[in-house]
Amino acid sequence: MTTPDSPPTKRVPALRIIHLSGGLRAVDLNDEKVWIEVGPDHRLGHFKTPPYANLYGALQNFGFEVLGVDFIQNHAFAEVEPPDWRAYRSGFGFYDLHAERSWSNVKHAANGSSDYVLTLLAGKIRTYLKLLPIRLRQLSEAYNQSLHSAVSRPSPTEIGNHFDNGWTTYIDAAVHAFLSDASAFRDVLAETIWRVLLKRETPDITSIAGLRKHAKTVDHPLVVAVLKSTTEGWLRELSDLRNHVVHVAPVSQSQEHHFAELKGLKGPGGKLLPTIHLPLLAADGSVRSPPKKLIAYRDEEGIKASLKSYVEYSKSGRDALIVCNEYCYKLVGLSMDIKSAAKLQEKEFVLTAADMIGPPTFY
Repeated sequence: MTTPDSPPTKRVPALRIIHLSGGLRAVDLNDEKVWIEVGPDHRLGHFKTPPYANLYGALQNFGFEVLGVDFIQNHAFAEVEPPDWRAYRSGFGFYDLHAERSWSNVKHAANGSSDYVLTLLAGKIRTYLKLLPIRLRQLSEAYNQSLHSAVSRPSPTEIGNHFDNGWTTYIDAAVHAFLSDASAFRDVLAETIWRVLLKRETPDITSIAGLRKHAKTVDHPLVVAVLKSTTEGWLRELSDLRNHVVHVAPVSQSQEHHFAELKGLKGPGGKLLPTIHLPLLAADGSVRSPPKKLIAYRDEEGIKASLKSYVEYSKSGRDALIVCNEYCYKLVGLSMDIKSAAKLQEKEFVLTAADMIGPPTFY
């Protein structure tokens, strides 16, 4: 707290732990170096710290994909406060923060005008705009722990090898949780299209399947694009993947093998850095099905052929963390497209002295 007589203070930029694809981290401690690391005890290299706002671009120039950032504002409470996490997208910045604030303002405006339906749906959307990036962070953390386990043990996994460790199950759990919330968010957005954008009350649409069934003849461009995506685009991929995990087999049992690959990425100075690649989808977006029959454990040739087939699938398969990152960004983007198409009004919540009961207390 400052008073009129307080000397001006210079704000110190927040420290940053930047989540990169493959389980790596970039750590900016407000000094001369940005470290690329698996963890504090396993640093891989560093480069000169660029201007604060230019760090994300510098990382991308090195070939890293930035997924999000943990901001550390107050070191004293870093161990007891939840991370100040924000998802990041090149060219769009912290897209989840903007969307969350925007839908919060929509909810406040709708509540002020006694629009119950919009207030309810905006509140749901705002909730998933908080939850889904957290699910992405949990998956990124599981990747990081698995990578740390693979490269920090006395006999580390070598780049190019496929492996499995105890953290793979945590990756699977994070994927399951992400798909659950992503699918629920998808359905809330479908309901919002029906009830807010199209202003329909009947039938009661609460899922993407219901929207697909009852909005076939709607010629609104956004609705047409969404319905097309449910048959041949990313919404079809998301639905197929979620349905496969729920109704056919969990991630670990959805194909004949379930191994991650330790890949090498050229970092600063040309050094080859270890990253994790765990295929979740085939290159064309399809789900790899479990084998129709088991291979006998004595069938050496059958096992070799099966492993060879999985390795080929892994080489071209789409990585779980990258896939979930794409779905997160697209769902958030769809929420903003709906808001724009429906021309929803925003009103920022402002707390004034008139809203306070009793004198304020400062700690």
